[in-house]
Amino acid sequence: MTAEVNKGPTLGIRHLQALLIFITITSVYIGRLNVGVSVVAMTNAESTNPDFPEYDWTEAEKSYILSSFFWGYIITQFLGGYLCKLFGVKNVMFWATFASGVCSAVTPLFIGWGGWATYCGIRVLMGFAQGLIFPCIHQHLARWSPPEERNRLGALSHTGIEAGNVLSMFVSGMIAKGPMGWPGISYISAGVAFASCALWFVLAANNATESRFIGEAERNYIESSLKHKENYHNTVIPIPWRAIFTSGPFLALIVARCAETWGLSTLQAEIPAYMNGVLQMDIKDNAFFSALPFLAMWIMSTLPLS
Repeated sequence: MTAEVNKGPTLGIRHLQALLIFITITSVYIGRLNVGVSVVAMTNAESTNPDFPEYDWTEAEKSYILSSFFWGYIITQFLGGYLCKLFGVKNVMFWATFASGVCSAVTPLFIGWGGWATYCGIRVLMGFAQGLIFPCIHQHLARWSPPEERNRLGALSHTGIEAGNVLSMFVSGMIAKGPMGWPGISYISAGVAFASCALWFVLAANNATESRFIGEAERNYIESSLKHKENYHNTVIPIPWRAIFTSGPFLALIVARCAETWGLSTLQAEIPAYMNGVLQMDIKDNAFFSALPFLAMWIMSTLPLS
């Protein structure tokens, strides 16, 4: 017979950390993906609030804007994990999310000053900031999730991707059609990012030991399940780079992941333009129907958790 483990409250601080990750992912994805609706609103005043400037950008210029986020995003993926080791997940996540919010907040001002090229520059900087976030998330989950709960807490956290997809499409269309016009998309996105930063700053902690809110039972459960050793943080484990990059399963996973990300990113960026240019939908209907595939993704992603 095995003794029953005291895990603390049914909904503990480890669940709160997963919720904070969900909120952070949702907020950064809203800022990341609202560009599809924003570009339609900026280049077609008839479908949105006509009281704001309209820009005559070519299809090539629009494509540069839509893709520019990833120019920065791809560069800081490895850097994120390194910075977490130096400064802790809490600090890196906070400043990365805050920087993403600042990029959203200044977007309307800089577009009016420098046009599409400046818009690309802001999106590159936002990509730099958000590239740090997912390495932080993985490390945070590793520090807070007992092995038997890791899949569920990780899955709950990552459903913020689908939530961000849906909200960025659906809400952006309503904002652009309303009195705030297309600049309001950026301002609201910035406000959501800053609000998530505030929650993260107050409630997040690098690990269970540092948390001000956790109970003793839950702390002991998490720490004992992770089998921390006193010299854990000082241990240097060599990375078998050659074995990794000559592994068939690893290379197959890379190819599959690249293809999936390419297809999904194309849908995220181009659906609003297709709805507007081909189906001639106004901005509200455009945003609603653009959000439907991602709403289906959100629903399906939660089914295995039930």
